[in-house]
Amino acid sequence: YQRRVRGMIDQLEYHNPYVDEYFRPISVSAGIPLRSLELIFLLFLNYPLSLAFRTLPRNPTLKHVIGILLGLFEFWFCLGPGGGVHAFITSTVSFLIITFGPQSSISPIINFIWAFGYLSAAQIWRVWTNYEGVDLDWITAQMVLTMKLTTAAWDVYDGARSAQEREKELTPEQRGYSLPRKPTLLEWYGYVFFYAGFLAGPAFKLKEYINYIEMSQFNNKDCKGNIPPSTVACLMKLGESMIFLILYGLCSTFFPSGMLLKLHTFPIYLRLLYIWIIPASQRIQYYFVWLLTEGAFIANGMGYAGHDERGRITWDLMSNARPLGVELAQNAHEIVTNWNCKTQSWLKNYIYLRITPVSQKPNWVTMYGTYFISAFWHGFYSGYYLFFVSCALDTWIAKEFRVRIRPHLLKEDGSGIQPWKRIYDFFGWFFSQYLLAYFALSFIFLKWDKSIELWSSVGFIGHIILFGGLAMVIVFPRIFPVKQTKKVLDQKRH
Repeated sequence: YQRRVRGMIDQLEYHNPYVDEYFRPISVSAGIPLRSLELIFLLFLNYPLSLAFRTLPRNPTLKHVIGILLGLFEFWFCLGPGGGVHAFITSTVSFLIITFGPQSSISPIINFIWAFGYLSAAQIWRVWTNYEGVDLDWITAQMVLTMKLTTAAWDVYDGARSAQEREKELTPEQRGYSLPRKPTLLEWYGYVFFYAGFLAGPAFKLKEYINYIEMSQFNNKDCKGNIPPSTVACLMKLGESMIFLILYGLCSTFFPSGMLLKLHTFPIYLRLLYIWIIPASQRIQYYFVWLLTEGAFIANGMGYAGHDERGRITWDLMSNARPLGVELAQNAHEIVTNWNCKTQSWLKNYIYLRITPVSQKPNWVTMYGTYFISAFWHGFYSGYYLFFVSCALDTWIAKEFRVRIRPHLLKEDGSGIQPWKRIYDFFGWFFSQYLLAYFALSFIFLKWDKSIELWSSVGFIGHIILFGGLAMVIVFPRIFPVKQTKKVLDQKRH
């Protein structure tokens, strides 16, 4: 029965046989999965396309149409004629909900249920028909689209609220994204199918897209309505991505992920080392893809974020990762802030703060709810839930360390008491990085039994560290209460 259902669905052709025929020999010889190779080719293709797109006449209609056609071409190229059907169905229904739904918070909630429900059905289908492997398919693009559909619904609703409501209930960031009007159908499909970021992200906001297409993004005294030159910034971002591509190739050669499958054959000291190095090296491929896509946004000008206090142009509006921020992070909060930034922005502004009652501060319930939705968005493999539940507890413990223990290592003026502050920072970095890699084992292999097997091979060392930290934040303040400090110390707390 499963084979019959899968056969019926596969008739939509979620691949392009003509493109596959050309790339398959390269895929085999290079050892790169076919669909990943095709996606990488498109990400590089986006550079000349972006350079051409920025030269289009100042005609929003023309830009919408060209962006849609390029996006559909890329979807057809990588996923065949069937993949775009799902994006069209979900985006069309979302447009109808936003346009004709109730003028209240009910509309974005209904849209959220619709977009997430469709994605969840697709994720269930993936687990049911292809449990042993997670392929790069239309569901990956649907995950990005789900973020865009849900953010747009909230932004349109926020724009229709009174100024008093926006001032009282929204953060400055949320107010900045709100739209004073509903999008036209052409604007909507242009936003949904825009070629840059359509397949691999990042998920930008509807207002960001409209501001770019209408050139209002560049209406300031420095740009004077024109896209500033971005060649140097684009090439630098491309160069950064190439560095991470080379690093990933080297790490995959010396520390392939397959080594984890035979982890039990190594002595304990190597097991403890490999569960740190190998998952950490797997992050490099994400840096490569995210920096590569960011470079294309810089090339077409959409990555323009304004000028800094020194008058220098910044191009990080579409930045999706800050690698050094992740790798040098001293706590889980810093890791979250610098990793997959656009997804974190979505989780913060459209999940975390939305489920927090007005006039109340977020608490551990909203934090765990947000992490659960993040796991739900990724899919229904048990490994996702093991990973995000563990990371949620790690984040809470890190926050409590900063509030309850860190102040003991600071002077009244906020400077550190040395050498204890440096020691605290080092161990904060070490344990944060080690736990991230340790918990990521469940994210890599996705299965409950495999995750437990790998964790048990090192005596559940990560969980011992985690619950040891939990005991510290509970017991330590009772023995050494945090003294009242000056305002400068309060500002240093998250």
